[in-house]
Amino acid sequence: MMKKLILFFHGILLVSPLLTYSQNYTQSVDWDPAPVPSKADSTKHPGYHYKIMDKAVNEILLDEEGKPFFLYTVHYRAKILTEGGIEVNNKVELPLNGVLEIVKLKARTIQEDGTVTNLTTNSIKHIDNYNESGVDYKIFAFEGLKIGSEIEYIYTFKKNPVTSGYTYLQWSVDAEREEFDLVYPTYLDFRIKTYGENVKMTTDTVEYKNAKYVSKSVYTENVVGIRDEPYSNWKSHLNRVDYVLDKNRETGNYEMNTYKLLAQNYYSNLYPEEATPNKKAISLVKKITTDKSDKLKMAKEIENYIKANFKLVESPSDKNTNRIFSGFTGSERDRITAFIEMYRAAGFKVELVFTTDNRYRKFDPDFQSPSNCGQFLIYLPEISFFMSPENIILKSGYYETATFEQKGMFIKQVCVGDFCSGISYTGFIPAKTASESVHDMNLDISFNNEMIGATIKFVNSMTGYHASSYQPIYGFLEPENQKELSKSLVEGFAGEYRTAEIEVENGTYQDAFDKPFILKGTVNTEALMESAGDKYLFKVGFVLGEQYELYDKEKRKLPIENDFNRIYSRTIKVNIPEGYEILNLADFKNNKISCDFNGKDAAGIAFTYELNGTVFTITINEYYNILLLPLEEYSEYRDVINGAADFNKKVIVLAKK
Repeated sequence: MMKKLILFFHGILLVSPLLTYSQNYTQSVDWDPAPVPSKADSTKHPGYHYKIMDKAVNEILLDEEGKPFFLYTVHYRAKILTEGGIEVNNKVELPLNGVLEIVKLKARTIQEDGTVTNLTTNSIKHIDNYNESGVDYKIFAFEGLKIGSEIEYIYTFKKNPVTSGYTYLQWSVDAEREEFDLVYPTYLDFRIKTYGENVKMTTDTVEYKNAKYVSKSVYTENVVGIRDEPYSNWKSHLNRVDYVLDKNRETGNYEMNTYKLLAQNYYSNLYPEEATPNKKAISLVKKITTDKSDKLKMAKEIENYIKANFKLVESPSDKNTNRIFSGFTGSERDRITAFIEMYRAAGFKVELVFTTDNRYRKFDPDFQSPSNCGQFLIYLPEISFFMSPENIILKSGYYETATFEQKGMFIKQVCVGDFCSGISYTGFIPAKTASESVHDMNLDISFNNEMIGATIKFVNSMTGYHASSYQPIYGFLEPENQKELSKSLVEGFAGEYRTAEIEVENGTYQDAFDKPFILKGTVNTEALMESAGDKYLFKVGFVLGEQYELYDKEKRKLPIENDFNRIYSRTIKVNIPEGYEILNLADFKNNKISCDFNGKDAAGIAFTYELNGTVFTITINEYYNILLLPLEEYSEYRDVINGAADFNKKVIVLAKK
């Protein structure tokens, strides 16, 4: 909803001032009628393919009646370098959401000997509601591709004007040229900022039919691709250009997209109009909160109540709090207003927070743009409480991990008498601590008389983000789906099993993020046992579940960026059958691996082993306390990750004494 709301605000703020101009200008993007095949090869350029041209053009133009229209053009040309490149490039799917008209669409192949084959119109298919996505597509396939072939296509779509955004100028493969062009009438002005290395920009003025247009070209050449790496927000490190409309000289609108102006608009569209809280909201807060002296508990109770009880229905576009609280129903925007109003009724000062999705780009306080405001939180400064009002899965003060550890635009209410407004400032959004997302696993393992199977008594407990994929939805699943989910979780540490008794505790929406999600019971499995002559191998490392490995084939380029801080605690008791012994006890040595950063214990894993009579106890404590680490700390961090991966391969060798 917030994305729709933001787009609505921007449309009112940014697009309507354009509706006063005349004249027409069109920029043509076309391919070379006699293309020369590229000499690029896989010895110099790793990856499926090598991009010769990857160009996007945004044009704000004017029709004969002086009304603005927007053209979006893409020119793409790439050479296939591997067999995998054939599979990746032989089919192109173009979504048509938001497309008003297809102005141009053509494609061709270029072979190494210079042979050019143009795709016919019949080769380009129109698919309604493609894969039941609700979006129509244009789809075409290239035939006869082989290593050394090139594909090239150009399309131009007419769409509604876009006056802010960003475009990447780097991807995972090498490129001869990456380019983004922005064309607009000279009475407008855009702010543009580039991120990354070797990004250049040229500016030209073009005159057509007595009207002048600015043409800005942002580009980079001989681009070395950056591949996605584990534990990194890959896209946020790519070369990029951001742009935003700043001035409209004919209407006298200047500084059109400052955080100050955005804050005023977001505030006026979301914050209740009344200076004092609604009486019905005050009454409801008194009814649902259990301890008025515990501010944190009150904040959680209000969040959880609204997310569990507010019903979404079509409603007027006003912010009438009497209407909202009479039936506790309304639009998604009404629900946001309900959060604000009930927190105000509880005596909190309420701030709105806008930032980016840190997986794709970092918030930039110096480049003021709606593109930096795609993620939305509510913040109660008195108790440092953040929450995600649009995400009903996350509750009790757990908020979107994509907002962690970065700055954002905070909007606080300032009142003079009965007049109130929103004032923006730059604040910081911290990550939740590791202790708020804990995965505890306790296993008690014994073997059958034939030594072909194991019985595992287990208690598997998850809190916070560890449980976020399961606990909030478990109670809404059909019984058969609940069984399937429980089965998949047990198979994660026991493999395929023969029989199991599984019990779930705290599996309701009300329990989520307040109580641990607990899976406990007994499972009989043969998946972890193997025999080798007179020896029996128990795959004890498997019970950790699948572990990520960081055994580098290439030198790492990106810093460490985790999604959330967390703790894993495992206690594994292995009961040795009477008359048997562990032959490889020397393989299990107490050990601790840690990563320190700025004097803090950033991450670590500790193994302790104890043989007491016939009980072999393994204790593993693993933790990640700091979300972001520079590249210089990668080696130590990698050792922590690989510590768990190495244990994952361990076996206990048993034999008769």
